[in-house]
Amino acid sequence: MSTPSFSADLAITENHNVTQFYEAMCYISKWKVSTCAPLKHRVQLHTDADWLAFMEATPGVVERGEGGSFKSINLKVLLRECYRLAFSMPPSPLVSYRSPPSAGNVGKEMPPSLAI
Repeated sequence: MSTPSFSADLAITENHNVTQFYEAMCYISKWKVSTCAPLKHRVQLHTDADWLAFMEATPGVVERGEGGSFKSINLKVLLRECYRLAFSMPPSPLVSYRSPPSAGNVGKEMPPSLAI
């Protein structure tokens, strides 16, 4: 399996906004990122209900009209969120969390960095 490409998946999404959940799912099913292992490991999106909950939890994706019907679903924002979740790296931990405390430095500040 090849690594998905944002630009290739975006090209599949002809119109960035749709008004029907079914129409959104038709596009999503064609995106390679929707079936890639990194996304599957980070987010459980097995059913239409899972996708709907994910869309509604992602800011800027779902806009509701009167009566609760979909006014629009922004597929570009949804696609960006899928790629962000699948391929972004977590922030690096602080040095104080990475380094185990030494016996003499418990409760003390870390020594200053070496200047070269």
